[in-house]
Amino acid sequence: MHRNGRPSGPLDRAASTVAGEPSGQRPVGLGDRRRAERRLWVAAAWIGGGVVLFAVLLRISLSWPMDSDGANNALQAWDMLHGHLLLPGWVIGDASVYTFELPLYAIIEFCFGLTGVVFHIGAALTYLIVMAFSVALACTNSHGASVAARCGVVVGVLAAPIVTQQGVSILLAAPDHIGTSVFLLGSFLLIERAPARRFTPPLLAVILCAGQIGDGLVLYVAVPAVLLVSAYRILAARKIRTSDTAIAVAAAVSVPLASLTRAVMLHFGGYSQIPPRTAISPIGQWPEHLVLTWRAIRTLYGAFGATVIDAHAPLSGVAAVFGLACLLAAAFGFAKVVWTWRSASRGEQLLCVATVVNLAAYVASTLPSTYSSREIVAVLPCGAVRLSRLHRPATAGG
Repeated sequence: MHRNGRPSGPLDRAASTVAGEPSGQRPVGLGDRRRAERRLWVAAAWIGGGVVLFAVLLRISLSWPMDSDGANNALQAWDMLHGHLLLPGWVIGDASVYTFELPLYAIIEFCFGLTGVVFHIGAALTYLIVMAFSVALACTNSHGASVAARCGVVVGVLAAPIVTQQGVSILLAAPDHIGTSVFLLGSFLLIERAPARRFTPPLLAVILCAGQIGDGLVLYVAVPAVLLVSAYRILAARKIRTSDTAIAVAAAVSVPLASLTRAVMLHFGGYSQIPPRTAISPIGQWPEHLVLTWRAIRTLYGAFGATVIDAHAPLSGVAAVFGLACLLAAAFGFAKVVWTWRSASRGEQLLCVATVVNLAAYVASTLPSTYSSREIVAVLPCGAVRLSRLHRPATAGG
């Protein structure tokens, strides 16, 4: 065809398409626009779900009274908010929660002032953040419906214990080790998603250092887990110059780095701290400690203890059965990772080793008692993530 005395070419056909003439092809950019809209809907669903979950956690936390530990944390955060960042003159317990819960409380107090509601908002936000990190680790390398399924499993397992009185006292009461799970899960998430990136070793060292300053459990659980898994993968690869070597070095460096940071803080008048109880118990007490450990694990999963609503209601039995089912399923997830150890991902191996290290240290210590489940609280989110990753979709590496 000719137009205005000259043959029409590609430029003319492109111009006619832009002008609105039919070309028989799908308009350029429609697929991108639909993908962007889908992402917006997904983001809105995640945000809406987070808001609803926070409201539920806050309502449950409001059912539990604030104790002296929570009041102390609120006052320490108030002091930090007013410029005393190192908390001079304070004598804090063995878990200072200085690097997570106290800054979080300070932010809440900036918005709401020093009131009783700060304690409950802080507890709900802390557990919500733990859930978020657990979901992020669970959904690594999954797509589509698998993401929703894994998210549902994690939220369900982590929600099981908070319908019991003991579960609420451990997970939604005063900050006591539950926030430490953020450093553990955060370091595992970094290693799982970016093992070979240049920023991973220094960032990992910073995360583990901050965690150790806030709670000694990071030193006794997260650091050994990273070192053991990295050592295994180095031996399996039969070479030293790997990303796992850099990760192991970063974990080892975090220990003296944390000690040096605390020394600098003390030099400039920072808070004093009660030494943690890290004594090893006599071997003859370990069988009894195993029984207490089993009780503590059942408590963490909501399989032991009365419900918040009514200890004599049928809901109590239903909640205990559901919690026990979650516990047994998490144990099966642990066994599956051990059985398929060579093909398991770094994250799965870290979760299993951290669980074993935490439980072993607990049994061998002088800590086990009837009400000491908070000392092994990281076992709960680790089990939830392992359970969610039992199914590996064909499109994901799991």
